[in-house]
Order: sequence, then structure tokens, then C-alpha cells
Amino acid sequence: MAYEIYLDNNFIGDNLGISESNNIDLQYSDSTTGNALLTARKLKSRLWSFDFVMDLNKDYNDKKALFDSLKEKILKEEISFVCLHEGVASISAWVVILSITPDYSVDNVVTYSVEVLEYKKPVKTVIKFNTFNYKPATVKTTPAKTKKSTILSKNNPYVLELLKCNPVFNCKNRNQKCVSLLQRLLQMDGYYTKFRVDSWFCDKTLKELKKWQKNKAKIKVTGKFDNATKNYLKKRFNIK
Repeated sequence: MAYEIYLDNNFIGDNLGISESNNIDLQYSDSTTGNALLTARKLKSRLWSFDFVMDLNKDYNDKKALFDSLKEKILKEEISFVCLHEGVASISAWVVILSITPDYSVDNVVTYSVEVLEYKKPVKTVIKFNTFNYKPATVKTTPAKTKKSTILSKNNPYVLELLKCNPVFNCKNRNQKCVSLLQRLLQMDGYYTKFRVDSWFCDKTLKELKKWQKNKAKIKVTGKFDNATKNYLKKRFNIK
């Protein structure tokens, strides 16, 4: 029997399977500028991923509007996540949406791939900033809701992990964890948003990486995760 998925109290649809894993340790906090920040914490959070397949000729328009509204909340605020199996809640948690990616590669069908990260109630901590208007900021019990979320500082777990590995263009290998980190980084900066995170460094990822190097990083366009790219990320996120 299919799983019934609810996000932010909205019925998303039936799904045949959900993938669960312990993911990076993230929590939300509040900065002196009012922007939401993700910071590292000791406890691991669960990550759930699932797909929805919809017929473009049926209820696509209504579902698209729902997914578009949920996209506005990606990495910005916590929402409710409920999964029912045979009428019983098998999962009930507060989560942060990491990504919602549509795939139109099959005629008359769209597949939405969704990733949500379990939201942990934060413990009190102090966030330090190297700014002239610095003042201590403590974590609040609810994340700040802003029009644009500031993604991480020097503690960015995605970037730290990405710098430790080396994603390489390889159309034969579809399962490279390092590539998924690169794809998520591209999505956070507004690139690779039309594709799903598939851990596959082939033509789509190559094309989006080149766009990112030219327009975002403003470095030499090579399509490679080279030293210039690493140095840009280190400088941007204040990583030594």
C-alpha cells in the first residue's frame, strides 16, 4: 500500500517508498541581521527523500501550485511532515525542506523529487560574527522567517565536506556522494534548479557548474572543481 505524504498540513499525494538516513548535523539559529542561519550541532538529524510521479494531463496544475508554494520555504522555515502507512502515522516530525526538483524527461509525466531534513529544537549557543556591529546572538526556539535565507557561514557542512572530496566529470559513474554535495551547492546559489540531485557528474552538472563559475564565482570557466573553485569557496565562507 502506498504512503500518504503531508507537508505543511497539505496532502501531497501517495508515494510507494521513502528513503531515510542520518544526515549532517544542522540546526537553525538567528543572526544579528535577522537572517536565518544553519549551523552545525552534535546530534544527527534524519533526512527523508521521496518522489512523486504526476500525469501532466490530470491534476498537475493544482499540484504544481502547491509545490511552488513549498519551494518558497526551502531552507527558510520549519514545517510539519507526516507520513501515513495503512492509516497510521509512521513518521511525524518538524522538518526543513532541502530541495524540490521537477524532472520532465519523460513525456506527459513530471517527477518531483523532495528532500526534507529533520528540524531539531536548538540549544542555546552564541554565534560570533566578524562585523563592526557585532553583538551576541542566541539561538531562538523558532527560526527567523525572511524573504531570503542566508546559507551558512564558515561552519557550512556542505562546503566543508565538498572541499574534502573532489567531484570529477564522469558520465559512467552515477553514484558519487561528492557530486551530490556539488549539486546542492549549485542549487543553493540558484543553479541546477531544474534537475534532481542524482550524484551524477555528466552534461547537466557540467553545464550548470560552468554557469556558476562564470556568473556567481566569476572565475575562469573550466567545468572542473579545480583549485580556483576551491579557493573561491574558502574565501567566500571564510574557511582557512
